Amino acid sequence: MKIEIVQVTDRKLDKAFFRLPLRIYREDPFWVPLSARIQQKIINGRKNPALQSSHVEYAKFLALRGREPLGRILVCQHTDYARQSGEDGAFLGCFECVEDEQVASLFFHSAEKWAQLRNLNALYGPFFTLPGFEGGLPANDQPRPYALTQIYAPLYYAALFRFVGFVPVRSIHTYIKQNPAAALPYLKSFERVRQRRNASERYAVRPLKTQRLMEELERIRVIANDAFTGYPFFPPMTPEQIRFNFSGLDRILAKDLSFIIEDQGRAVGFILTLYNFHPALLELRNKPLLYRILGSIRILKNLESCKEFVILLIAFTKDVQGKAIPELASWYSERIRSTKPKALYTSFVHQQNHASSNIAVRAFGMEIDHTYVIYKKVL
Repeated sequence: MKIEIVQVTDRKLDKAFFRLPLRIYREDPFWVPLSARIQQKIINGRKNPALQSSHVEYAKFLALRGREPLGRILVCQHTDYARQSGEDGAFLGCFECVEDEQVASLFFHSAEKWAQLRNLNALYGPFFTLPGFEGGLPANDQPRPYALTQIYAPLYYAALFRFVGFVPVRSIHTYIKQNPAAALPYLKSFERVRQRRNASERYAVRPLKTQRLMEELERIRVIANDAFTGYPFFPPMTPEQIRFNFSGLDRILAKDLSFIIEDQGRAVGFILTLYNFHPALLELRNKPLLYRILGSIRILKNLESCKEFVILLIAFTKDVQGKAIPELASWYSERIRSTKPKALYTSFVHQQNHASSNIAVRAFGMEIDHTYVIYKKVL
């Protein structure tokens, strides 16, 4: 039967677009399905501020054989980011596809035509949805478990990208440390640096005020935009976007491991840490639906018993950069010692994010867990 590529323009097609990952990953032992409500919000143009922005134009495509969905992709143009970065290309997100080169060829051809009609000269991706979200495909040679916020995808996805002419342009890493409280190799050196400073040179570290989360998110947005503007694939966040991205954060935030760094009362850095409840969800994967629902509710109600954590994001304003790392590393290490987690992971650490890599590698002795590759195709 003929394969057809259609643009998603109605609720029926949108439903098929949303449900496709369940078909792709149904037999995959490592996949943890994202909450249906969260996934619908992310890919819904009426709810996601990033898709509502006047700077963003996008389209969603489905590959169908008869009524059977075989693949999906979101392609978008981000004019504000293009103006700042000089990269006049389209971005690919929400990529899922069966292992079929013919489907992939037809699929990407539709994305290319969409981009060329807008005089765009390249395709970049894949991203979770848009640039600024997690991106890339795993470069591992074997499928492995992954932590909360890390991307999981079949290994053949990278082969499909290469088959249609994409080439790697950037690598991003995630890190891991098993039993991190047992070995904090560079903590003493950070402590010595901190103690040598006089009081006026020291930075204050305080817990995140979760009861005033909206105000804290605005501080985080200002810091992140200052820290990451100019990085590849990072458009500045709006107040609406950060509130959307972090909605529900207070429910999964590890409050003892999330801090704001201040310089004479001005917020200049932060670290956000989440509970990694993926292993618990994975155990529910093959259970009956009602059991999975009740089990998920129970997990979320008892997150404080979770012994694995994910560092979601670390950032400092450009005027302090690494200067505040000793204070943050000291505070965080003390909390790690008292919490005694089984494992500590990071979300995506960009090659240019020296603050994150310094904290992860130098302070905590972490090692690369996963490597992800972002691809590009010149049109």
